[in-house]
Amino acid sequence: MNETEPPHWVNAETALSLKIMLNLPPDRAASQDWEIVCADADRLPEFFDLYENGDFDINHKHGMMELIVSSFDDYLCEPDLKIKDREAFEVRIERLLRQNFLIHLHTIRYWCRVDVEETDTDPDHVFNVTPMMRRIWADCFKPEYQKWMKDYE
Repeated sequence: MNETEPPHWVNAETALSLKIMLNLPPDRAASQDWEIVCADADRLPEFFDLYENGDFDINHKHGMMELIVSSFDDYLCEPDLKIKDREAFEVRIERLLRQNFLIHLHTIRYWCRVDVEETDTDPDHVFNVTPMMRRIWADCFKPEYQKWMKDYE
């Protein structure tokens, strides 16, 4: 990836394209937080396969990963979640995020909640995926990426 700034948000064009591709309900693509509104833990395997096998540009990769992370966060709330599936999903997400860290820089930063103390586990302050995202952030963030953090200062 070149040194252009990674995407911050899923743009309207990408959201609409993914809505059509994934056959999402019509009212769900217009939302500002469409990846949260469209999250579907039951479709995680499908979302993974599409991300890994689709011929996507950076914006579509970003949009798909937003949907995957949000869906996984929802999955972690399910009372009957399967530990084996959880571990497999987590390994898969972590691998993809590490491989494409720059594309997903802002996604990882958002979900790791760097503005919240690491000892704070209050569900009102952190997400279910926050520990995993913090691990990835700590391992992959480099000082030269700081130039893209100006919006958070």
